[in-house]
Amino acid sequence: MNSTTAPPTTPPRPPGVAEPSGFAASAAALYEDLVADGATSHVGTPCGILAPLWTQAENDPRVTLTTISREDTALAFAAGQALAGGRPVVLMQNSGFGSCVNVMASLVCAFELPVTLVVSLRGTGVDHTAENRGMGAVTRTLLDAWRVPCVALDEPGSRAPLHRLDQLVAHVVERYEDRPIVLTTGYVSRIAYGLRPGAPNHFYMVGSMGMAAAIARGVSSRWSDPERAPVVLDGDGAVLMGLHGLLLEQETTGCPILHLVADDAAYASTGSQAVPSSRRRIRDLADAAGYTRPALVWGWVM
Repeated sequence: MNSTTAPPTTPPRPPGVAEPSGFAASAAALYEDLVADGATSHVGTPCGILAPLWTQAENDPRVTLTTISREDTALAFAAGQALAGGRPVVLMQNSGFGSCVNVMASLVCAFELPVTLVVSLRGTGVDHTAENRGMGAVTRTLLDAWRVPCVALDEPGSRAPLHRLDQLVAHVVERYEDRPIVLTTGYVSRIAYGLRPGAPNHFYMVGSMGMAAAIARGVSSRWSDPERAPVVLDGDGAVLMGLHGLLLEQETTGCPILHLVADDAAYASTGSQAVPSSRRRIRDLADAAGYTRPALVWGWVM
């Protein structure tokens, strides 16, 4: 996590980019420092806390922005940009940083590549959630072990609009109330818990993004009632993060699952950044993985 030095004067704001306020203003100042320090691109997996930086990059012709479904893949992509002479900035939350340990140790640090990380520190400060405490406790330790210079910045977090997702979740939990339901990370689990707190047939994922299909397959391997097949309510970004979960359709035995994907082409829980996908693409991937049972999805069928 390379530190940056503020320039003597603030670079001119690109045309059409509004002057932000509050936390967004602090994020904008950091963003301008990164660009002034030579950043040529922003790469990463969306995080709600870092959403203001995404907004800045989306509207800035001085840099490129690439959204990638997994943090370790994003870091490897940025390493390639650095090898080609670029100065990439990688955006991610520290829960995803845990999947980057090997890429950091054997690639970025081993070859001393000029990659700047901006990592949100979940599981620290006011965030006491159980799923984040582990990475919150070791993020700085890992960076120190690799002798990566870093600086901690304060942030209050952010939230994104729900759009129609609350209606979709309500429909699924009501229609399949007699089946086990695995609910993917983020707003899907939060909405479902708000509707039916602690429902015995619900598994609310609070982390492990991309693993919903694999968890549901594990449930189905020990489920004996195909008329009440396990249901997984997934997100398009999460599906892309865990494509290996689709392959379990052919690689495991047991009851089939009903795999529902809320495909709104956005990471709803982290600021509605665009998902690098398309409905046709995810459907094609599912077909290639051997999916044979159609599942009603947000506007289309898989």
